Amino acid sequence: MKFYEALLLGLVQGLGEFLPISSSGHLVLLREIMGIRGDFMLFDIMLHVATLAAILIVFYKDILGLFKRPFKTIGFIILASVPAVITGLIYKLLDVEIFESAKYICFFFLFSAIIMFFAEFISKRYERSRANTESGETAVSAGAENVNLKTALCMGLMQSIAIFPGVTRSGSTIFGGLAAKGERSSVAKFSFFMSIPVILGAALLEIVSAAKDGFGAVAAVPWYCYLTGMIVAFVSGLFAIKFMMRLISKANFKWFSLYLVILSIVTFAVYFI
Repeated sequence: MKFYEALLLGLVQGLGEFLPISSSGHLVLLREIMGIRGDFMLFDIMLHVATLAAILIVFYKDILGLFKRPFKTIGFIILASVPAVITGLIYKLLDVEIFESAKYICFFFLFSAIIMFFAEFISKRYERSRANTESGETAVSAGAENVNLKTALCMGLMQSIAIFPGVTRSGSTIFGGLAAKGERSSVAKFSFFMSIPVILGAALLEIVSAAKDGFGAVAAVPWYCYLTGMIVAFVSGLFAIKFMMRLISKANFKWFSLYLVILSIVTFAVYFI
Protein backbone atom coordinates (compact mmCIF):
# COMPACT_ATOMS: atom_id res chain seq x y z
CA MET A 1 0.00 0.00 0.00
CA LYS A 2 1.25 3.45 -0.96
CA PHE A 3 0.98 6.73 0.96
CA TYR A 4 -1.64 8.29 -1.32
CA GLU A 5 -3.71 5.10 -1.24
CA ALA A 6 -3.83 5.19 2.56
CA LEU A 7 -4.79 8.87 2.40
CA LEU A 8 -7.68 8.21 0.00
CA LEU A 9 -8.90 5.21 2.00
CA GLY A 10 -8.80 7.25 5.21
CA LEU A 11 -10.79 10.03 3.59
CA VAL A 12 -13.41 7.61 2.30
CA GLN A 13 -13.71 5.94 5.71
CA GLY A 14 -14.05 9.23 7.59
CA LEU A 15 -16.78 10.55 5.32
CA GLY A 16 -18.52 7.26 4.62
CA GLU A 17 -18.78 6.12 8.26
CA PHE A 18 -21.16 8.94 9.16
CA LEU A 19 -22.68 9.99 5.86
CA PRO A 20 -25.30 7.48 4.61
CA ILE A 21 -23.22 6.06 1.75
CA SER A 22 -21.47 3.00 3.32
CA SER A 23 -17.80 3.38 4.20
CA SER A 24 -17.15 -0.38 3.92
CA GLY A 25 -18.65 -0.53 0.43
CA HIS A 26 -16.58 2.41 -0.75
CA LEU A 27 -13.41 0.94 0.77
CA VAL A 28 -13.95 -2.35 -1.07
CA LEU A 29 -14.70 -0.50 -4.32
CA LEU A 30 -11.77 1.91 -3.99
CA ARG A 31 -9.30 -0.91 -3.31
CA GLU A 32 -10.64 -2.69 -6.40
CA ILE A 33 -10.14 0.45 -8.51
CA MET A 34 -6.59 1.00 -7.21
CA GLY A 35 -5.72 -2.67 -7.60
CA ILE A 36 -4.90 -3.21 -3.93
CA ARG A 37 -4.91 -6.94 -3.16
CA GLY A 38 -4.47 -8.78 0.13
CA ASP A 39 -5.79 -8.91 3.68
CA PHE A 40 -6.44 -5.35 4.85
CA MET A 41 -9.06 -6.10 7.49
CA LEU A 42 -6.86 -4.82 10.33
CA PHE A 43 -6.12 -1.62 8.37
CA ASP A 44 -9.87 -1.09 7.85
CA ILE A 45 -10.54 -1.68 11.54
CA MET A 46 -7.92 0.89 12.54
CA LEU A 47 -9.58 3.42 10.23
CA HIS A 48 -12.83 2.67 12.07
CA VAL A 49 -11.03 3.25 15.38
CA ALA A 50 -9.96 6.68 14.09
CA THR A 51 -13.57 7.58 13.29
CA LEU A 52 -14.55 6.31 16.73
CA ALA A 53 -12.13 8.87 18.18
CA ALA A 54 -14.02 11.54 16.22
CA ILE A 55 -17.28 10.45 17.90
CA LEU A 56 -15.66 10.64 21.34
CA ILE A 57 -14.40 14.18 20.63
CA VAL A 58 -17.66 15.60 19.24
CA PHE A 59 -20.00 13.96 21.76
CA TYR A 60 -17.79 13.74 24.85
CA LYS A 61 -20.33 15.62 27.01
CA ASP A 62 -23.18 13.35 25.87
CA ILE A 63 -21.02 10.26 26.37
CA LEU A 64 -20.10 11.30 29.92
CA GLY A 65 -23.81 11.82 30.56
CA LEU A 66 -24.46 8.18 29.65
CA PHE A 67 -22.74 7.09 32.87
CA LYS A 68 -25.26 8.82 35.09
CA ARG A 69 -28.08 6.88 36.69
CA PRO A 70 -30.29 5.13 35.74
CA PHE A 71 -27.91 4.09 32.89
CA LYS A 72 -30.91 3.43 30.62
CA THR A 73 -29.22 4.60 27.43
CA ILE A 74 -26.13 2.44 28.04
CA GLY A 75 -28.41 -0.55 28.45
CA PHE A 76 -30.14 0.25 25.17
CA ILE A 77 -26.77 0.63 23.40
CA ILE A 78 -25.66 -2.80 24.64
CA LEU A 79 -29.00 -4.32 23.63
CA ALA A 80 -28.84 -2.72 20.18
CA SER A 81 -25.33 -4.14 19.67
CA VAL A 82 -26.37 -7.77 20.18
CA PRO A 83 -27.72 -8.37 16.62
CA ALA A 84 -24.51 -6.98 15.10
CA VAL A 85 -22.40 -9.21 17.35
CA ILE A 86 -24.39 -12.28 16.29
CA THR A 87 -24.14 -11.51 12.56
CA GLY A 88 -20.45 -10.66 12.98
CA LEU A 89 -19.75 -14.06 14.54
CA ILE A 90 -21.70 -15.81 11.78
CA TYR A 91 -19.65 -13.89 9.21
CA LYS A 92 -16.42 -15.01 10.87
CA LEU A 93 -17.56 -18.64 10.83
CA LEU A 94 -18.82 -18.65 7.23
CA ASP A 95 -16.04 -16.47 5.77
CA VAL A 96 -18.10 -15.83 2.63
CA GLU A 97 -16.55 -14.19 -0.41
CA ILE A 98 -19.38 -11.69 -0.79
CA PHE A 99 -17.86 -9.58 1.99
CA GLU A 100 -14.55 -9.18 0.21
CA SER A 101 -15.55 -8.85 -3.45
CA ALA A 102 -16.87 -5.75 -5.20
CA LYS A 103 -18.83 -7.85 -7.70
CA TYR A 104 -22.14 -7.86 -5.82
CA ILE A 105 -21.77 -4.48 -4.17
CA CYS A 106 -24.17 -2.85 -6.65
CA PHE A 107 -27.13 -4.63 -5.03
CA PHE A 108 -26.17 -3.43 -1.56
CA PHE A 109 -25.72 0.14 -2.78
CA LEU A 110 -29.21 -0.07 -4.27
CA PHE A 111 -30.60 -1.36 -0.97
CA SER A 112 -28.99 1.61 0.82
CA ALA A 113 -30.51 4.00 -1.72
CA ILE A 114 -33.98 2.57 -1.10
CA ILE A 115 -33.81 2.81 2.69
CA MET A 116 -32.49 6.39 2.52
CA PHE A 117 -35.40 7.35 0.28
CA PHE A 118 -37.86 5.90 2.77
CA ALA A 119 -35.96 7.44 5.70
CA GLU A 120 -36.58 10.92 4.30
CA PHE A 121 -40.23 10.13 3.55
CA ILE A 122 -40.90 8.68 7.01
CA SER A 123 -39.05 11.44 8.85
CA LYS A 124 -40.86 14.28 7.13
CA ARG A 125 -44.20 12.57 7.60
CA TYR A 126 -43.64 12.15 11.34
CA GLU A 127 -42.28 15.67 11.64
CA ARG A 128 -45.48 17.11 10.16
CA SER A 129 -47.48 15.00 12.60
CA ARG A 130 -45.45 16.26 15.58
CA ALA A 131 -45.73 19.86 14.41
CA ASN A 132 -49.49 19.61 14.82
CA THR A 133 -49.23 18.41 18.44
CA GLU A 134 -46.06 20.04 19.79
CA SER A 135 -44.75 23.59 19.96
CA GLY A 136 -41.54 25.24 21.11
CA GLU A 137 -39.47 22.08 20.67
CA THR A 138 -36.55 21.80 18.27
CA ALA A 139 -35.08 18.60 16.89
CA VAL A 140 -31.48 19.56 17.62
CA SER A 141 -32.10 19.92 21.35
CA ALA A 142 -32.97 16.27 21.86
CA GLY A 143 -30.45 13.77 23.11
CA ALA A 144 -29.91 10.04 22.78
CA GLU A 145 -31.53 9.54 26.20
CA ASN A 146 -34.91 10.05 24.49
CA VAL A 147 -34.54 6.76 22.59
CA ASN A 148 -36.87 4.04 23.88
CA LEU A 149 -36.65 0.23 23.83
CA LYS A 150 -38.53 -0.23 20.55
CA THR A 151 -36.36 2.32 18.76
CA ALA A 152 -33.15 0.76 20.10
CA LEU A 153 -34.20 -2.73 18.97
CA CYS A 154 -35.16 -1.55 15.48
CA MET A 155 -31.87 0.31 15.12
CA GLY A 156 -29.94 -2.72 16.38
CA LEU A 157 -31.57 -5.01 13.82
CA MET A 158 -30.78 -2.58 11.01
CA GLN A 159 -27.17 -2.29 12.18
CA SER A 160 -26.79 -6.07 11.87
CA ILE A 161 -27.75 -5.82 8.18
CA ALA A 162 -25.02 -3.23 7.62
CA ILE A 163 -22.37 -5.94 7.88
CA PHE A 164 -22.65 -6.24 4.10
CA PRO A 165 -20.29 -3.83 2.28
CA GLY A 166 -22.43 -1.31 0.44
CA VAL A 167 -25.13 -1.21 3.12
CA THR A 168 -24.76 2.05 5.04
CA ARG A 169 -24.53 1.59 8.81
CA SER A 170 -25.47 5.15 9.71
CA GLY A 171 -28.26 5.24 7.13
CA SER A 172 -29.64 1.83 8.14
CA THR A 173 -29.72 2.60 11.85
CA ILE A 174 -31.24 6.04 11.30
CA PHE A 175 -33.89 4.47 9.07
CA GLY A 176 -34.62 1.89 11.78
CA GLY A 177 -34.97 4.61 14.40
CA LEU A 178 -37.22 6.77 12.25
CA ALA A 179 -39.38 3.77 11.30
CA ALA A 180 -39.85 3.19 15.05
CA LYS A 181 -41.06 6.81 15.31
CA GLY A 182 -37.93 8.06 17.03
CA GLU A 183 -37.06 11.75 17.08
CA ARG A 184 -34.52 12.66 14.40
CA SER A 185 -31.72 14.18 16.47
CA SER A 186 -32.07 11.54 19.20
CA VAL A 187 -31.89 8.77 16.60
CA ALA A 188 -28.80 10.30 14.95
CA LYS A 189 -26.88 10.59 18.23
CA PHE A 190 -27.88 7.09 19.31
CA SER A 191 -26.73 5.80 15.91
CA PHE A 192 -23.28 7.28 16.53
CA PHE A 193 -23.14 5.85 20.06
CA MET A 194 -24.15 2.40 18.77
CA SER A 195 -20.98 2.25 16.71
CA ILE A 196 -18.73 2.50 19.81
CA PRO A 197 -19.07 -1.08 21.16
CA VAL A 198 -19.20 -2.55 17.65
CA ILE A 199 -15.96 -0.87 16.55
CA LEU A 200 -14.19 -1.66 19.82
CA GLY A 201 -15.30 -5.30 19.65
CA ALA A 202 -14.24 -5.67 16.01
CA ALA A 203 -10.87 -4.06 16.76
CA LEU A 204 -10.25 -6.40 19.68
CA LEU A 205 -11.15 -9.50 17.66
CA GLU A 206 -8.98 -8.43 14.74
CA ILE A 207 -5.99 -7.67 16.98
CA VAL A 208 -6.32 -11.10 18.62
CA SER A 209 -6.59 -12.70 15.18
CA ALA A 210 -3.52 -10.78 13.96
CA ALA A 211 -1.57 -11.86 17.04
CA LYS A 212 -2.35 -15.51 16.32
CA ASP A 213 -1.01 -15.04 12.77
CA GLY A 214 2.15 -13.39 14.04
CA PHE A 215 0.98 -9.93 12.93
CA GLY A 216 1.68 -10.76 9.30
CA ALA A 217 -1.20 -8.57 8.14
CA VAL A 218 0.24 -5.64 10.10
CA ALA A 219 3.62 -5.95 8.40
CA ALA A 220 1.94 -5.94 4.98
CA VAL A 221 1.04 -2.25 5.47
CA PRO A 222 3.79 0.31 6.25
CA TRP A 223 3.44 2.10 9.60
CA TYR A 224 3.15 5.51 7.90
CA CYS A 225 0.13 4.26 5.93
CA TYR A 226 -1.61 3.32 9.18
CA LEU A 227 -0.77 6.74 10.62
CA THR A 228 -1.83 8.65 7.49
CA GLY A 229 -5.08 6.74 7.04
CA MET A 230 -6.07 7.13 10.69
CA ILE A 231 -5.33 10.87 10.84
CA VAL A 232 -7.27 11.56 7.64
CA ALA A 233 -10.16 9.33 8.78
CA PHE A 234 -10.29 11.18 12.11
CA VAL A 235 -10.29 14.68 10.60
CA SER A 236 -12.78 13.88 7.83
CA GLY A 237 -14.91 12.04 10.40
CA LEU A 238 -15.18 15.22 12.50
CA PHE A 239 -16.47 17.08 9.45
CA ALA A 240 -18.88 14.30 8.50
CA ILE A 241 -20.43 14.07 11.99
CA LYS A 242 -21.18 17.79 12.14
CA PHE A 243 -22.52 17.76 8.60
CA MET A 244 -24.72 14.74 9.34
CA MET A 245 -26.20 16.39 12.44
CA ARG A 246 -27.22 19.37 10.33
CA LEU A 247 -28.52 17.06 7.64
CA ILE A 248 -30.65 15.01 10.02
CA SER A 249 -32.41 18.15 11.26
CA LYS A 250 -33.68 18.69 7.70
CA ALA A 251 -34.15 15.00 6.85
CA ASN A 252 -32.75 15.69 3.41
CA PHE A 253 -31.48 12.28 2.28
CA LYS A 254 -32.68 12.23 -1.32
CA TRP A 255 -29.37 13.34 -2.80
CA PHE A 256 -27.54 10.51 -1.06
CA SER A 257 -30.21 8.13 -2.32
CA LEU A 258 -29.71 9.42 -5.88
CA TYR A 259 -25.92 9.10 -5.56
CA LEU A 260 -26.23 5.49 -4.41
CA VAL A 261 -28.61 4.64 -7.26
CA ILE A 262 -26.13 6.03 -9.79
CA LEU A 263 -23.26 4.18 -8.11
CA SER A 264 -25.30 0.97 -8.12
CA ILE A 265 -26.00 1.29 -11.84
CA VAL A 266 -22.35 2.01 -12.66
CA THR A 267 -21.01 -0.90 -10.60
CA PHE A 268 -23.64 -3.25 -12.03
CA ALA A 269 -22.62 -2.25 -15.56
CA VAL A 270 -18.93 -2.79 -14.79
CA TYR A 271 -19.30 -6.23 -13.25
CA PHE A 272 -22.27 -7.70 -15.11
CA ILE A 273 -22.44 -5.94 -18.50
